[in-house]
Amino acid sequence: MDTLPTELHAYICQLACTDDGSTVRTLNAVSKYFQEFSRPYLYHNVSAFGMAQILGLLERLERTPPHMRHIHHLFLSDVPSDSSSKSPFRLSDFENQALSRIITLSAPTLETLSLVANAPFSSTSLIARVFRTPFPLLHSLAISGFYPFPSSLGKFPSLKRLHLNGNRNPHGLLHMCSLEEACPSLTDLKITGLGAAGAFVTELEDALIGEQGGPGTRPQSVRGTTRHDCDEG
Repeated sequence: MDTLPTELHAYICQLACTDDGSTVRTLNAVSKYFQEFSRPYLYHNVSAFGMAQILGLLERLERTPPHMRHIHHLFLSDVPSDSSSKSPFRLSDFENQALSRIITLSAPTLETLSLVANAPFSSTSLIARVFRTPFPLLHSLAISGFYPFPSSLGKFPSLKRLHLNGNRNPHGLLHMCSLEEACPSLTDLKITGLGAAGAFVTELEDALIGEQGGPGTRPQSVRGTTRHDCDEG
């Protein structure tokens, strides 16, 4: 290793750091030398479960110079990874602001974002903030929580894949033009967590009719629609 140039070490680090961030953190702790060349990759892939980890992550990000916190892949969940811990019922304003701040700091370089907003009295407002945030490079977004519909024009210019989960009857999502305006490059739309969603099933059928030459309502860029049976109870 001592005979390899620094540039090659950095390239090896780049190839190795494609997991949840544990590899680069391990390299960062090996020595001062490894710490130096692994620093730019320390926040490429980031995940945080529960508010304790989220608040700790924000503190570290705020201390990190902008050129050293280029986050490419981000997973955030307000549910702790410890199964014995209870999911929050409501996030405080401070906790909501912390989550929003992390997303804002990450947004300019993010390529994929997964957000689990499980607190029932906080999830909608938090997800709405996400939908109002510009993500110039984001190509994959997964949202779990009681989501509103994306409506802000031009916030997701590069988004290809969108997965929405947690709204049991998202009636109006496909009938309105807001989804197409917010995500003009969207090719894959996945909607899960449905229940008692008769109105949305009818809306989805309209989208399927469009694939057969009818008036269809799905965004024009979406390549196709796959239908799965859902619980109507």
